[in-house]
Parts: sequence; C-alpha cells; structure tokens
Amino acid sequence: MRWLSVALLTVSSGCLAQEVVVYGATPAGIAAALNAARTGRTVALIEPSRNLGGMLTGGLSYTDFRSLESLQGTFRDYMERVEKHYRSRYGENSRQLRESFFGTLAEPHVSRAVLAGMLAEHPSIAVRLQTTILGAESVEGVVRRLQVRGPEGEAWIAARVFIDATYEGDLAAAAGFAYRVGRESTREYGERFAGHIFFKDGRIFDGSTGAGDHKIQCYNFRVIMTEDPANAAPLPQPANYRPERYVRILDGIRSGAILHPMSEEKNGVLRLQRLPNGKSDMNDVNTSPVGFGLPGQNWDYPTASPERRAVIFEEHRQYALGLLYFLQNDARLPEAFRSEARRWNLPKDEFAETGHFPTALYVREARRFPGSYVFTEHDVMADPATQRSRLQPESIAVGDYVINSHGVDDARPPYPDIREGYVVFGTVPYQVPYGVIVPQGARNLFVPGALSASHVGFGALRLEPIWTALGQAAGVAADLLLRDGVVSISKLQAELHRRGAMTFYVSDVPRTSPQWAIVQAAGNLGFFHEPVANAPMLTRRPRFGLQYSFAPEHHAARLGDPLTAETAGRWRDLLRQARWDVPAPAAGETRGGFLKRLVPPGQSRGK
Repeated sequence: MRWLSVALLTVSSGCLAQEVVVYGATPAGIAAALNAARTGRTVALIEPSRNLGGMLTGGLSYTDFRSLESLQGTFRDYMERVEKHYRSRYGENSRQLRESFFGTLAEPHVSRAVLAGMLAEHPSIAVRLQTTILGAESVEGVVRRLQVRGPEGEAWIAARVFIDATYEGDLAAAAGFAYRVGRESTREYGERFAGHIFFKDGRIFDGSTGAGDHKIQCYNFRVIMTEDPANAAPLPQPANYRPERYVRILDGIRSGAILHPMSEEKNGVLRLQRLPNGKSDMNDVNTSPVGFGLPGQNWDYPTASPERRAVIFEEHRQYALGLLYFLQNDARLPEAFRSEARRWNLPKDEFAETGHFPTALYVREARRFPGSYVFTEHDVMADPATQRSRLQPESIAVGDYVINSHGVDDARPPYPDIREGYVVFGTVPYQVPYGVIVPQGARNLFVPGALSASHVGFGALRLEPIWTALGQAAGVAADLLLRDGVVSISKLQAELHRRGAMTFYVSDVPRTSPQWAIVQAAGNLGFFHEPVANAPMLTRRPRFGLQYSFAPEHHAARLGDPLTAETAGRWRDLLRQARWDVPAPAAGETRGGFLKRLVPPGQSRGK
C-alpha cells in the first residue's frame, strides 16, 4: 500500500505541532504513542477524559484472552511490569503475585501506575487529559490538524500523522471518513452469526432472521469490588433508586437458577472475577435476568454528542449502583443472600475521584471504519485441514479469544432466557491484517480502535490485548511513514518482530528466542499451515480460571523435529513464491536448522 509523501505536509501557523497525534489514551493509544516515540518522534497523546488507560484502568481488570502465548509486544511489556510490582511488593510466593496470573490481572491503580511509568520513559510524549476534539481539518484523505478544547481553552494541533485510538472513532469521524454502526445481515459477508439472532449453547434458534440493523451490543460497567472490610467504602442508596428494575432476580432465586449474588459460576446475578488483594472485577452473566448492562439503551451512543453520551453514562452508573444496593438491602431477598452480597463493597483505594466507582463505561462497540480489509467471522474459524485460521500474509497482530456479543436487546418471549444478539462461539488463534487499521481513502491516519470489521468480526477483536497490539502496529507504521513516506508491510512486520510483537501464532517459540523473528516471518509465508491428518475437533485445557486456557494443539513450530522431504519441498515452494533465497535442505536437518539459514529479502545474514 502506498501513501502520500508526508514530507509535503505543512503545519499551519498558530498551531501546536507534533510529528504524531494520538487521540485516545486507551491501551491502543498508549501503545501507539510508546512505539512512535521509541525513535524520538514527538507525540501528543490526547485523552478526552481524566482516565489514563481506557478500560484497562477504568474497570476491566480481568483481561480477556485465552492463551498467554498470544500476548506479546507492548502488552507483554506491561504484563512484566505488573508482575514485577506484585513480586517486589509482596514476594515471590505471595498470593498477590499468583493472582496476577503472570501480570495479566491487576488492580486498576496498579495498571495506571504501570502505564504512566511507561509513558514517562519517553520525554517526547506530551500527555493532555480532559482534552476533547471539536473538529478536524482534512484534505483528500490527509488529516492536517485537530481543534480541541482542554483545561487551557481551545487550540489547533497539527501533525504529520494521526492515530485514532478511541473506542468510538471520534477523530476519524470528525475528519470525514466513512463509518458503519450496527449489524450487517448474514448475506453481506456470509456470516452465520450476523444480524438478528437468538443463540444459546451453540445453537441458533428459530426466529433468527439474520437481518441487519442499527443495533449494537450492550454496554456496562465492570465494577471493581473488595471483600476486605478494612478497604470497604459503603454503598448508599443511589439517587433515583427504582427497585422494580431488579425484581426478576426474585424469580431466578425461586426457580433455583440464581443461588448467589456474585459467583464464579453461572449461578449468580453477577460474575465474580478475582483480582489480587481480595478484589473482584464484577461483570454480567449472560444467563442472569439482570446485570450491569442496559441492552437497547446505548444504540445512539456511538454518534451522540458529548452531552448525550454523559447522560447514557450516568444512566448506566445509576442502574449499576441500584443493582448493588438491591442485592445488599432488598427485604424480599433471603437474608443469607443479602449477607453474601454485603461481603462485597467498593474499594477505598480505587477511583477516589469518582466515589470509588469505575471511571469508564465499557464501550464494547461503536463506529467501525471500513478499510482495505474487513475482518469477519471467516477470519477466526479453523480450517479443518490445518486446524489454523485463515493465513494473513499482511498480518500485524494476533488474537486469541472467542466471537462474543453481549446482546443488543432484553430477553423476552418467545425466548425469555435468551438476549437477542447474544453470541459466544469458540475460535482458534487468528491473525489481523494491516488493512483493518487504515480507513478507506486515509493517507496519514491509522485507526486501531474503531477498526475495519463486521459486527461479528469485531466481536473477536474488541479486547484490550488485541487493541494494544494494533496500537503498537499503528505507532510503528507512523514512524515508518514519517521516515520513508510509505509503509512497507515487510518493514513493518520486521520492526514489530524486533520489538517482540507477534504477527503469527506459535505456541512453542517465545519472543526471547533467537529464532523469534524468522519463525514469525516464516509463519506469515504459510510455513506452519500444515495439513493435520485425522485431527479431532480442537479442545482447550483450562488454565487458572474462567476463560483462560493452555495453547491449542497443532499450533507449535516444532523446531526440533526432523525436516521431512515433504515439508522441505512445501517450504521451498513458499520461499520461491515470496522471492526469498531458497537454501537446499541439509542431510539430517531439523525444522529449526533450516529456518536458521533463511534470509528475508532486503536483509543480510545475521540480522
């Protein structure tokens, strides 16, 4: 893909000027800023709220992914710092370190401190919180400058490259790029889970039309709570408390479907997800009749004004606080049930500026900006022949989760226990191509957050580790664009590999391996999309708890295995197609030995 030479861009007089502007201090935005600044680029990281870190510091602390092997690059750097914090503060054998699960699970104030520390290591990054975009000036796909309002008033900020890392895609929309909101029909991309759907336990039920519409999956708060009495802040009755909104819980208790107010199983009103120091990230349970979400009450949020978004935010906050108050106090609930709920309270050491309630509404989906590649359901499913997902030669990131939508509307007849639009379906690890972060017609804009995907495909990408990986790729791409005037995919991938990022999933070669980069590059060529004879359906072995698992089978590079003649021939054919040098296999050589002798085009041996 070729881009307009950014050397031709000029900075308007009277503007604050940076080489790169990143709008949205989400994990994607922070990763973009860090990676753009790594070579000394001047970066303005602009965030409309007071919250640094998006959902990762605003409530979503029980991070969504499946295998640890999929977490690399900047997100792995963050994990290692979290792990170091708990190890140094509490000890090698501490419960806190164990419950951080290799640094993936952290209390919000720990995540914020870690991310702030990472940014502080780059003096060329200027962070501006509480600064909201008012407008943008763009010409023929080139964004020139943003108008913003912050604590110091209004200003124009110009840059040569822009990155929209918001969940909502507000910069790209202000610059005039086309976007979509809502659900496609099943016919548009041939997706089974698209459009109007009733889904449960792996089945699609009658009444599922597959029709597209404007609806989006529900939002909620991921509420951090503590069971430590010394750290508990009381939960007073919220304003406009309406207990009738929660009475369906009584029916669930009477039927035996609900046994607990909070549970790690599906028998609770809320899902208990344990964090270090006696805390939990409380989330909705799809089988519960009531949760923190308000399906249908957020459909206008993606394109709403800041004032309207604030109203939606407050409606969700009051509803969540009301639910917690109901669980702890409503006299119609059994006393043992209320007593169990009262064990959990808001933590005094989190979110002091907002009454210890999380700062960020979980915007699971908003605008999506179509690019040169639209990521769909088909990109995450296993090929029966190889047990791998679709090969993406232009991959810039990897994901490993499920297709997931929390539903767009309340459950009602004919399926009173199914929320319309709810889908959760297993996948294999998948690659994410470069085209998803470049909106159609954009020449100096990357969008790693509100990216190019169908509603169903977006359900497999809308996760903080994947957004972080895409933000890292956007930051590296911005640096290459500034340096070369174009973004070369091969150079982008090579630089990502040098920085420990993953573009191809392998389960047995860590980023510390001297063969990391060549294994990643070979994977992108198709080396490891190998036929698997008589392979059963993939299963996942659980690890630690809830959604986490060990790496799936048939996803290893197996560098120590002998190189068979059949594999050698297939690999050499792939090298010829990619115009790489093709070495002859040596007698008795292993797969790893052959890879060691490969030299990507444009590189010399040993680099």
